[in-house]
Amino acid sequence: DIRELREKTGYAAMGGALAHKVYLIDEVHMLTDAAFNALLKTLEEPPPHVVFILATTDDHKVPPTIVSRCQRHAFKRIPLSASVARLEYIAEHEGIEIPREGLEMIARGATGSLRDAINLVEQICDSYGKQPSLEAVREGLGLIADERATDLAVDALKGEFARGLQTIGAVRDDGLDLRQF
Repeated sequence: DIRELREKTGYAAMGGALAHKVYLIDEVHMLTDAAFNALLKTLEEPPPHVVFILATTDDHKVPPTIVSRCQRHAFKRIPLSASVARLEYIAEHEGIEIPREGLEMIARGATGSLRDAINLVEQICDSYGKQPSLEAVREGLGLIADERATDLAVDALKGEFARGLQTIGAVRDDGLDLRQF
């Protein structure tokens, strides 16, 4: 009966619009067994106006009883070409002039995360202005070669670990990102 459905979903109370409540549970795999049991009861008989989104990067840690009551949607990283196209669009609308090769470097550095790519563009523009050169993009991404990286590799091969640790300390003290280094 349509009238009953409207009453259950809050359709009439919302002036004719269907009312939905969306609950996003991020890192759902971190829930305790007791929390999963409580969630299970809700998933078995959810209110008709409620949608649950259970997000996780470790789906194997979610109990089968929960998984069996859910639809699964696996999200994938955004392809490089799509990230670059979106960055070009954003740059154009924000008055930013970054060479296409620079946008490609930024998208590669973001490894498929558009949010990370946009943040990198913002950081580079904050540091180098709205017209950063290709060299500025490389520097902003930490892609400028540091000769100390070669020295560190040689120290490791020679077994001079104390000297290698001193090099790492100097790089850290210079404020460079150690992961990039």
